[in-house]
Amino acid sequence: MEFGIGNGLENNTLALLFDDWQGLWIDASSGSIANIRTHFAEIIQQGKLAVIESFITKANINDLISANVKHSEIDLLSIDIDGNDYHVLNAISCIKPRVIVIEYNAKFAPPVLYCMDYAETHIWKGDDCFGVSLKFLEINLDRMGYCLVGCNLSGANAFFVRKELVVDKFLEPFTAENHFEPARYYLSGYASGHRPTYQTLAKSLTMRPT
Repeated sequence: MEFGIGNGLENNTLALLFDDWQGLWIDASSGSIANIRTHFAEIIQQGKLAVIESFITKANINDLISANVKHSEIDLLSIDIDGNDYHVLNAISCIKPRVIVIEYNAKFAPPVLYCMDYAETHIWKGDDCFGVSLKFLEINLDRMGYCLVGCNLSGANAFFVRKELVVDKFLEPFTAENHFEPARYYLSGYASGHRPTYQTLAKSLTMRPT
């Protein structure tokens, strides 16, 4: 299951379709969804992929999932919606993923605790006002029952595994300090950094969660 899939060619779960996985994609872009429904038509018709056009919020995410997924346990959930990622994840109650992949804001290195305030209509403007720091994710997903096991080299995605599945397969300690990767967005063809904005200061949570 993946939220924020772009045109379907550069997301985190595309390769799984080649390994005969089944999945659900959700994105708010009408153009992207139209292209996916055209170019992935055969896979969709085979029942391997469900595609939904919707702007994701805390209020609608469980309904969107429940209407298309009947099992409470899924293998993989990937979230990259450029803003409310953590808030949406925290609102999900209808599924229990084995693995979570979630975008983090690498501008805020450990031990900084940063999470943008929830804004239901937020649309990313290409600046640094998005998402959440890796340390904030580490602490809060630990409370959800997940361990931080790594990040990708470009400093965009963090990987979490349910605690009972970790055993001895990953590198300890499962901390942001150990697994943080700085922003190397140029490796993915993007600019090396996002322009700063005062909105990041006005719309953020920097206190230690309680």
